[in-house]
Amino acid sequence: MRAVIALFLLSWASLGCQNTTSTGDLLGATFYTAPTPPIPVLKISPESVTVQVNSSITFTASGGVKPYTYSISNNVGAINATTGVYSSAASDVSTVIVKDSAGGSAIAIVSTYTVGQSPNGMSGLKRWYKADSVGSAGFFTSWPDSSGNGFPATSGNGATLVNNVYNGQPTVRFIAGNNLAGWNLPATANTTLFMVAKASAAGNVYAVYGSSGSGSPAILSNFFPNRAFEIYWADAGGTDRQTIRGPTDAGLNLLTIVRNSTTSLLNGYHNSYQTVNMGTQTNLSGGWQWLGFSNANAYVGDISEFMIFDVALSDATRQAIECYLMLKHGIISASTICQ
Repeated sequence: MRAVIALFLLSWASLGCQNTTSTGDLLGATFYTAPTPPIPVLKISPESVTVQVNSSITFTASGGVKPYTYSISNNVGAINATTGVYSSAASDVSTVIVKDSAGGSAIAIVSTYTVGQSPNGMSGLKRWYKADSVGSAGFFTSWPDSSGNGFPATSGNGATLVNNVYNGQPTVRFIAGNNLAGWNLPATANTTLFMVAKASAAGNVYAVYGSSGSGSPAILSNFFPNRAFEIYWADAGGTDRQTIRGPTDAGLNLLTIVRNSTTSLLNGYHNSYQTVNMGTQTNLSGGWQWLGFSNANAYVGDISEFMIFDVALSDATRQAIECYLMLKHGIISASTICQ
């Protein structure tokens, strides 16, 4: 009996199991317990992935000690804490975190991109002016409305179409005193406005888009150091102005403003990135709207595309249109969030 036990102990030691503990003695033999096996390292798969907005992907954990719990580092998208199913919501980069019951953790990076979408046929589109709808190059006095609502910009002193300027696309060029107007918009509590433009004058403020009525948004260009564009919003009295400021790309820039009637908050974006929350602002009033002014605030520069909705677009829809505009006009920021 002792010989059998001794053979067993020799075989156990030969396997390299040195960290053993004594548990007793029987017939002169010492018994040992096997060491606790190490816990496998907690891992998550995939560790890095790129997905489209409004799609989903499942992250899977392995190793560690079950059960697992999943979470994300920001509020862009959502993840099921139990199943690891991630649903994307807007273009951004998020960190997915998995934790096990022993306190271990692992992370994965998910990048979400937006597919550009033309606004053609979208509900709520009220006006859409784009340079490639004008026609022949040269001076013109009527800018067609591509929204389908039949409101061309015909009033004012006109502007000039110049072909093959940005990314092979034409642009409408304004010099001091040029303006186009006549698209009388009704008052609205919800607004989404897009403007693709580049000012060419330096050192002064020039109105790009405005209204003869108060409480309307205006996009202003500015060439002070380290900032190039501003967006302001005046209240019903025309005195309370909130401004967005930000640096510019060398070429065209995309400016977006969104007002939601539920919160009355106005958000501003430069090349699809939020610049500032402008706080509570009044409704967009009706009145004659202008591209460029003919007075001392005349705009000098290019406008390649402009559109306005009477709805507050969702983040996903806003980004889809922004990607459409940035890809079309060659705005460099598009390469990071758009396909």
